[in-house]
Amino acid sequence: MGVRVLIIVDGMLSGGAERQIIELLRALQHNAEITTGLCTLSIGGEREREAKEIVNHTFSNHPARNAGFSLLLHMPRTALQVLSEAKNWRPDIVHTFGCFSDHLGVLLAKKLDAKFINGSVRAARPKLYYRDRISQLTFNCADTIVANSHAGLKSFGIAEKGRVIHNGVDHGRFRNVQKAELAGSPVLCMVGNFTEKKDQFTLISCLPALQTSYPDIQLILIGRGKHVHTCRDHAAELGCEEHVQFIENCDNPEPYIRRSDICLLISNIGVHGEGISNAIIEYMALGKPVIASVCGGNGELVVDSVTGILIKNNDKNEIVSSAHELLANPERMVSMGLAGKHRIEVEFSITKMVNAYIDLYCSMVGRVTVKKLKN
Repeated sequence: MGVRVLIIVDGMLSGGAERQIIELLRALQHNAEITTGLCTLSIGGEREREAKEIVNHTFSNHPARNAGFSLLLHMPRTALQVLSEAKNWRPDIVHTFGCFSDHLGVLLAKKLDAKFINGSVRAARPKLYYRDRISQLTFNCADTIVANSHAGLKSFGIAEKGRVIHNGVDHGRFRNVQKAELAGSPVLCMVGNFTEKKDQFTLISCLPALQTSYPDIQLILIGRGKHVHTCRDHAAELGCEEHVQFIENCDNPEPYIRRSDICLLISNIGVHGEGISNAIIEYMALGKPVIASVCGGNGELVVDSVTGILIKNNDKNEIVSSAHELLANPERMVSMGLAGKHRIEVEFSITKMVNAYIDLYCSMVGRVTVKKLKN
């Protein structure tokens, strides 16, 4: 008898958690012993269609158009709908991602006598947001709480129920990636949405100092979000707008990463702590040296001075100095990139991540024979 896993998400947008859900579902798609169901509580996310194509069963769409106030208003009716449908589908495990999903997961697990995995710890913030607090209310009801970083467990104060399963990536995605056609050299790249969690503003501030040594330098910023206009204005104020390219509505940044010499993730450490960053995983998988903030789980990915350089306090001078240090030493950039690629292949593979979830699912329902992925 197989294991039925119902994954409930607040929505399928284009962020890091959603990318990992896609990776997990795609890997489980061909496992005959695990049947997957997907329930998205809000509709219209960029990755919703992709997710629905790789699961065994999709639950009916629900009327909420976003995972905020609209979803809260529709939650009672949505909960009744999902419960009715889940009674027929009979999941063994309810696995949630998102604060609203967590509370629905508690209800379903109790009503259906299923196990409950809270998978919403995806960051390691210095201060918990209200959504984090809402998720936290369900921790006592969870059979297991899965975080993607040790820093995340620590930030939430989780002890005995906590378990870390690092994000993983399918290395096959990167085998035939072609370089984007970009003018200028060297090329710096940062992938991250233009929200208060990321600090593209400071990175743009570094350009005038770097232009002194590298007059044709280009900075590629890839992401979505309302703060893109502030960043554009900042580049114009500094007179370096011709050296900054903003790539919006991009779900596949790999060609830009491949073209880059250095990849960065500068986070707003005052309000956000990364879990295991998918952007950094992709940088390293494509063999790029990384400059990243000392922030949450970044230190679990980047080995300082081996696969990249970790920056404290987002100091502009330290970012500039680190970029100069690497650009002046191409051999070191190559060695860091190769070390990072090897680290991702060994420690952060999709095989390792999915097999950890398979082990977890089986242990929760008393199964030990489910087939695992092979490297």
